[in-house]
Amino acid sequence: MEIDKRYKTPSIGIYNRNVFECTECGTSILNDYYKHICGIAEAPVGTVSVKECPTCFTKYNSHLST
Repeated sequence: MEIDKRYKTPSIGIYNRNVFECTECGTSILNDYYKHICGIAEAPVGTVSVKECPTCFTKYNSHLST
C-alpha cells in the first residue's frame, strides 16, 4: 500500500500487539474497530493504524488490518 508522503507521520505513540484493546485502560473496541481508527502512519514495523480509545482517549497503534 502506497501512502502519499504528505499523509505520512513519524512513528509516535505506543505500539499495541493486541489490536482490539486500549493500552492504557484495557477497553475493548472489537465490535467497533474501524469506527475508532483516526489515522494511518508509517512505523519501523510497517504501516500501522492509529486508534483512539472511546473511554480514556489514549491514541495507540497496531499493524494495519484490511
